Amino acid sequence: MGRVVLFENRIEINEMEEPDAITLLLKSSCLDPVLEHLEAVERIATALGCIPLAVDHAGAYIEAGGCDIKKYLGQLSLHCQTLMSDTTFTGASIYDQTVYGTWDLSFKEIEKRAGGQSRNAQAAQAAILLQICAFYHHSNIYKDIFRSAVEELRKHVVDSEVAETLLHAISSLGHTLLALDSDGNWDDFFFGQGIGVLFSFSLMKRG
Repeated sequence: MGRVVLFENRIEINEMEEPDAITLLLKSSCLDPVLEHLEAVERIATALGCIPLAVDHAGAYIEAGGCDIKKYLGQLSLHCQTLMSDTTFTGASIYDQTVYGTWDLSFKEIEKRAGGQSRNAQAAQAAILLQICAFYHHSNIYKDIFRSAVEELRKHVVDSEVAETLLHAISSLGHTLLALDSDGNWDDFFFGQGIGVLFSFSLMKRG
């Protein structure tokens, strides 16, 4: 944000007030404010430190069917124990640990759907897209990046050794992401499905 606006116009987003965090969690999880939900929501918001990103991720995870709201803290606790033992987080702030924990929980759910018995193709594309986007800056990742990859790949006539390397790379990325339609243009159907899953978990926002 600081690169595109003046310093005096920047806004630092801190922890929310608890009532606002509860409202956000109810909305992002698409739950009614009934008593049984409110009790669970209050505990979750408090455990997450009322951090907007963490609360939004938690709600999206619950709404996407990751778990019942009453079981969320139990799942988060199990993942946090694993995360806290990781040397990567030694000395990290509670903010970093909480946000990473909610992000990791959502990504684990997508991976489970992608690799389960049903082998959900949408979840598989979502996991691949998120792994690719991790190599880019977190903002202004354009869809045209993928379109350009297809167009450039189509242009090149390569020898068998290079072709084998390219085919291996495409396979690793998921060949459906770089599929062509009958006219030789990029078929972005599977790309759109993967993006939809990431939106549903609040792991990506449309610019």
